[in-house]
Amino acid sequence: KQWYQRRVRGSGDKVLPLLTRLMPPLKQALMSQDKEVVKGGFRATQALSNSIKSHLNPHLKLLLAPFSKWMNNATMKDTVLATLHILEDNGHKEAYQQIKKKIPTYSSICG
Repeated sequence: KQWYQRRVRGSGDKVLPLLTRLMPPLKQALMSQDKEVVKGGFRATQALSNSIKSHLNPHLKLLLAPFSKWMNNATMKDTVLATLHILEDNGHKEAYQQIKKKIPTYSSICG
């Protein structure tokens, strides 16, 4: 579970060329029925966003689709919101706009 965070942290330049190949398995993890797999997907998304910042923005449309499903799950809502806040913080206004399109009830952390 933690290996992804250790590998991604501080390796943004190395991750960028692989980004398009990372998206399908990451989305698959977020769409899993297994909550532990989904939580791992959210942690991986957070680590990736913290590592590559706004470079993740072009891929948010693909990743955000499963987020709204998990927003309605009481046990997952805090994890989803934490991930969205990280995405917005790292991706700025463009990330916020994409989040708001997929999850209209989302409130910005940036004010």
